[in-house]
Amino acid sequence: MNNLETLYSLRGISNAGMRKLSGAHFDRERIETFLVGPGRPPESTVIIENCTFTQCVIDGVFLIAPGTLVSNTIFDRVRSADSMTISSEAILSEVVVKGGRTSTGLWVKPWQFNDVKDGEAVRRWAESTRDIIPLMLDFYEFEGKHVEVLGLPLRKLRWNPERHVGLTTERFSNFAWDAAQFPRDSFWRLCVKRLQTFKVSEGVFALPRANDKRYEQAMREMSVLAQAGLFD
Repeated sequence: MNNLETLYSLRGISNAGMRKLSGAHFDRERIETFLVGPGRPPESTVIIENCTFTQCVIDGVFLIAPGTLVSNTIFDRVRSADSMTISSEAILSEVVVKGGRTSTGLWVKPWQFNDVKDGEAVRRWAESTRDIIPLMLDFYEFEGKHVEVLGLPLRKLRWNPERHVGLTTERFSNFAWDAAQFPRDSFWRLCVKRLQTFKVSEGVFALPRANDKRYEQAMREMSVLAQAGLFD
């Protein structure tokens, strides 16, 4: 099996044991779909390690599902019709995502499990290793317009504060949005609402770009939040 065939073999659920793609380098490859997992750890974990994907084009879904382990892997200027979606119940270690302003979006979020018991088991597996991983995800050099990284510890992430902002629900728990005259469609209010919707305590979001109609309002509101002590 060549590297592309091995990548395709990682799709979907299997109880046949561990599946792995290791040391593969894809350069300007056209990939039909990038679907990794779901895995059923620990016996049937799906692993991608020590790989690079450079200027690849993905025609279909771009998804790293629960029960997968991705380590020491770089996604550089990968283009897809949809955002790069990663389950927060995957284990990430030293994963780098980078690319220019036209790059595919980045969305990390909790998975909606059909089986509650399976979901709890995979979450325990993913959370059990986080303390020993110094860096899970580095998207400092990612300039894509759409970024939402939800449910991963902020201390395990690297982002660019000129383009991204890290938020926690705890910090905003006592802030009176209405009294401060923040509209319901306020960028900041919507970001905190996203955290609450997905039932996570922290996340990172892309700031509006200077040419975005929301930019000036978001910057004014950021000053108000800073004065209220909500930003360091």
